[in-house]
Amino acid sequence: YLFQLETLLSTRGDEWAMLQDTQGVVQMIERVQLMMLPANEDAPDGVALRGGAHMPVLCFAPRELGFRDAARASAAGLKPGVMLRVRPVLLSQGINEEQSVANLMQTHTAEQTALNERALAQLNEFQAAAEALARARGEACFPPELLRQQRELLVRARQLLSSPPDPKNVGLLHATAALTRLLDGGRATLCKSGKDRTAMSITLEHTLLLQRAHGLSEHLASAALTAMRRHGVRRENVRQNTNKRVFAFNWMQQRMLPEAYRPPDGSAKSGAA
Repeated sequence: YLFQLETLLSTRGDEWAMLQDTQGVVQMIERVQLMMLPANEDAPDGVALRGGAHMPVLCFAPRELGFRDAARASAAGLKPGVMLRVRPVLLSQGINEEQSVANLMQTHTAEQTALNERALAQLNEFQAAAEALARARGEACFPPELLRQQRELLVRARQLLSSPPDPKNVGLLHATAALTRLLDGGRATLCKSGKDRTAMSITLEHTLLLQRAHGLSEHLASAALTAMRRHGVRRENVRQNTNKRVFAFNWMQQRMLPEAYRPPDGSAKSGAA
């Protein structure tokens, strides 16, 4: 099971240390396996943890993953009792004002590039395995058009990494996020607090998904993005953390963010909410 973790942490100060911790977590996730529980077993809370600390197995009841029973899960390709290895992939690109300073001073930027190079190599390996499986099992697994889109996104990601159009190479994050979804993988996004930069990233990804999967026009996409950032659930997430319904970007911090990650007027603390 492909699991992509995207961070927006900068490459200096405390956030660089957090990124090192995150790499350690990813190494631990490599030992995790997933399993659908057979029909004669159940987990009271929907999920059970088995195995030791060094080789944990997360066991899911079919209902926890949206299936009526084990037979329905099996028909969808999730065989009960078969363990699936988790393949974590970590990509990172700092986007805040600290990253602007880090780019100017070349603080750990080479290490960030090396981390992303490893991630692309892992995604390339996973996509090649998926394509080989599709050939062995027939087009129902991954249709030719889907395989073509996967390969195109890999090429795009390599180009963006080798020749970034901007020091804050967020296009790489967008390409690899789309590729992960086409590979039926899972994704998670984090920053330092999980409420400001993460909110900008998630709302942007939702908008891109609406365009790609549901035909939302460019004109309406901009309006949808603004609406999600002004009125969506991420504002409530901020309130739950800070008791204020505004993102914690001041004027200078907003100007330092890539344009696609800037909050709309009235949604950050330097403007009227």
